[in-house]
Amino acid sequence: MPQPATFLSAETAALAQTLRRCSHETISAALLFRHTRNSSYAGTIAAGIVTRYLDPELRAKFTTFSPELRLKEDLGIDSLTLVEISMTIEEALQVSLPDLPARELQTWADFTSLIDRCAQAPVPQRAYVER
Repeated sequence: MPQPATFLSAETAALAQTLRRCSHETISAALLFRHTRNSSYAGTIAAGIVTRYLDPELRAKFTTFSPELRLKEDLGIDSLTLVEISMTIEEALQVSLPDLPARELQTWADFTSLIDRCAQAPVPQRAYVER
């Protein structure tokens, strides 16, 4: 498995900026995901990003990744915060998450399942224009 240090430093710097206040483990997992498209990294990335948005007193509760952990009731994630988290995940993973009503994303399992499905989707090819 390639190590993050072998990747381009500009990409690493840009990703570190996107994931500021996230752990090094989160940034490393995001770099590895970008280069391997291995969806097994998605959970680590999502956990790191969600932790970044939690109130400090709730972070201790989030150390257990129980599938039934409720986003709103247990973690205090409101709909605006969920949008911010989703946007950060999209940028970090270079994927597109569908705009779902918050009522469809009630638990940690709902959220990680959505991210996993999107992470496994094929990446659209970009058109390059020669200059």
